[in-house]
Amino acid sequence: MRFSSKKIAAVALSFAFGSTAALSAPITPVLNFTDLVSGPDTGLGDGKGSGTIVTVWGQHLGSSQGESEIVVKDSSGTERTPHIYYWKIADGQLPGGPADLHSSHRMQEIAISIPDGNDGPVEIIVKTNDGISNALPFTVRAGSIYHTKPGGDNTNGDGSFNNPWEFSNGGAASNHFPKAPGNERLTKGSIVYSHGVQEPASSTSGIEYGFFLRALHGTASEQIAFATYPGTSSKIEAGMRGLKGYLSEAIVLSKYTVLVGYIDEPAPGAPYLPPDNTNSNFNIFTTSDGRYIGNYLAERTGKCANGYHGAITSNGMSGSNVKVYGNQIVDWGCDQTSHFAHTTYMSKRSADGSPATPAWEFGWNYLKDNKAKHGIHFYDESTASGQDCDDVTGTLSAHDNVIINQKGSGVSIRAVDTDGSAPCWTAGVDIYNNILVNVGLGPLAEPGNGTSPQGIIVGQGTSGDHRIFNNLIYGFSDADSRAHGTPIAISATFKPEAGSPNITITNNIVYSTEDQPFYNGDTPLGGQNIWHYTGGTASKALVPSWGQNQSTANPLINLTGLIFATDDNSPVNNNGVSALKNRDIYGYKRDVGNDIGPMIHTDFLKAPNPPSGITALQ
Repeated sequence: MRFSSKKIAAVALSFAFGSTAALSAPITPVLNFTDLVSGPDTGLGDGKGSGTIVTVWGQHLGSSQGESEIVVKDSSGTERTPHIYYWKIADGQLPGGPADLHSSHRMQEIAISIPDGNDGPVEIIVKTNDGISNALPFTVRAGSIYHTKPGGDNTNGDGSFNNPWEFSNGGAASNHFPKAPGNERLTKGSIVYSHGVQEPASSTSGIEYGFFLRALHGTASEQIAFATYPGTSSKIEAGMRGLKGYLSEAIVLSKYTVLVGYIDEPAPGAPYLPPDNTNSNFNIFTTSDGRYIGNYLAERTGKCANGYHGAITSNGMSGSNVKVYGNQIVDWGCDQTSHFAHTTYMSKRSADGSPATPAWEFGWNYLKDNKAKHGIHFYDESTASGQDCDDVTGTLSAHDNVIINQKGSGVSIRAVDTDGSAPCWTAGVDIYNNILVNVGLGPLAEPGNGTSPQGIIVGQGTSGDHRIFNNLIYGFSDADSRAHGTPIAISATFKPEAGSPNITITNNIVYSTEDQPFYNGDTPLGGQNIWHYTGGTASKALVPSWGQNQSTANPLINLTGLIFATDDNSPVNNNGVSALKNRDIYGYKRDVGNDIGPMIHTDFLKAPNPPSGITALQ
């Protein structure tokens, strides 16, 4: 069963709501991420700001500026006030970006232009009547700022605000656009602001791309960015593939709507059609050192995504040090989507002696109603010829994501060496502060092949430490998925080649209306989890035998719209151990106690007059 917003709200009636007396929890502003992290402080040319336009996403910032301020502080302590383009809730509406992170995370977003000052590191800080936020870093450096606008000119334009280019797409090989900036014409550190441009699609070998970038060589410190200008809506649309950086590195894509899909949306109950894998869909193919921030990713109207990629995908070195923050992925895949396709699919997929890849990170994303297998999926395996996987190092991270109504598991992070000779990846894994609602759904298009009625899956041939902290799994599996697989809330099973990695599972809430197993896997460290089954005597939904202070208590969860809170008398309150992060998923400080789950106890969201910037959804 899928939960619509009305269905989720109705489920809340089965929980105890408790009193409405607000707890004294800190509500100081918090900044989560920006789209751009470096750029010049002059050269914008729009007559409003001076330098790079940066969008900041955070919480407790207020639904409008009011008496609050945002400053850019340099290393000498000098604070400069930037031009502000907008200060609003992050609801996916203009003049902001297309990703609705307010419904899922209660975020706000602010767009500013970096003021003229000195080169070097600066900090972006917000000040409200409730306090001063944390600082987010930005580096002022040399670089070029360009613009594209409908009616611009790629032949005679110079990319300035008053003489803009028409579009950026360099074009695929068979009909490339030689005068476009995306065709080898941008140097490292360049920024292109799109003023509502829909990039023209192009094709090669029968594969259509919406935004093909050729030989753009950014670096981690001087990325090449494509961002939507405030107050406009920019779009990438193609039958098969969205953004592809060919022979390119360090690409940033911010606040774009990206739509793909090449097979017709099937009628209910239509028979499965094998995918044409040569036409596999993706919205974004990442590049090393890239950032993909605040985008809206979905299918074209009446079409369905299929194949063997994902809305966001990687292979080889293209996932190296990638950041994926604040994207909204909606209704990706259909009942005919192959089990080889995934909602997101980050992989190394090489066994040729490539250098080790620094791990990637997914945070603050909102996934809803996706029918491709798995929500956040990081996976690799060695080749059929017996070559071992090439390594991923560091810590793979999935945190502060909201995933609702997901075929396959909510989060799946694993890799396996098929001959069992070595760990596939040596990276560790951190999964924390996520809310997973109604995940592990089925069946897949090939119902007997790969259906995954689980909440979180880790393990196999990954040898680094694994930490699963402060997550909420609110419903896992349905009748369709249980008919083809064993439902498990958390699965952590490792193969011998992984050695004996430390597994820590702490401060999680699992809430299930079905008598299905909570845990399967190797014996972890940890405890202080709540495993609650709403039925009577359980035969399968049993508390794991490992760990300290495991509980079956009702967590007493309240739900308003898509926002979860706990009752005053909830057993999650102050009963957790130290968390991986000092803020919960809604930006509240955890210094009032270490609560179990991704949200600390506060009645602010239930109060008749919640703080500015927090609006209860009905």
